[in-house]
Amino acid sequence: MTKQKTKEKNVNENAEVNLDELIMNAGTEKYTALVLAMKWVYHLKNTEEYKDKTTAEIIEKALKDVLTGSVKPEEIAKAMEKDEEIRLEKIAERKREKAAKKAANDK
Repeated sequence: MTKQKTKEKNVNENAEVNLDELIMNAGTEKYTALVLAMKWVYHLKNTEEYKDKTTAEIIEKALKDVLTGSVKPEEIAKAMEKDEEIRLEKIAERKREKAAKKAANDK
């Protein structure tokens, strides 16, 4: 099956997945999955597609993604690294702006 067909299949499955059943049947790995899902939530919140969604909708999406396996832990780790890089760049930009403003005020 091609990647596109697999993605479409996962999207269709996510729409029909019973989240309660997934959590109940996850066994002891559900605790690890919940941690991964929360990391995925933080990533999704920063994307354009999910900016206007409620937190509950994002959490549900993240739980379904992680528990169905449509998002792998490696993908979550990469997304978290990118998010951290963006966060650090924003901090550096604010520091540069603050320093420039201070330098302009000192003149």
